[in-house]
Amino acid sequence: SLPINAFESQFGIEFGQYFKYELPMLESMQKDGLLMLDTESIQITPQGRLLVRNICQIFDIYRRNDKAKTRFSRTI
Repeated sequence: SLPINAFESQFGIEFGQYFKYELPMLESMQKDGLLMLDTESIQITPQGRLLVRNICQIFDIYRRNDKAKTRFSRTI
């Protein structure tokens, strides 16, 4: 579980604004049952634990660039 308020306080950001590009992807994963997302926290579901690496990759800014994607191993 990631408490959003604590994250915002620790890093001095507004979560929704800072991660505005990532939120639609998280919402899609929520629809797939991989996580629960609300204004207070992000929680990985039991189904999402198998794909936690994929969920975390959403926050990797370097993966936005297609060239950088080839540097990482693929998730099976």
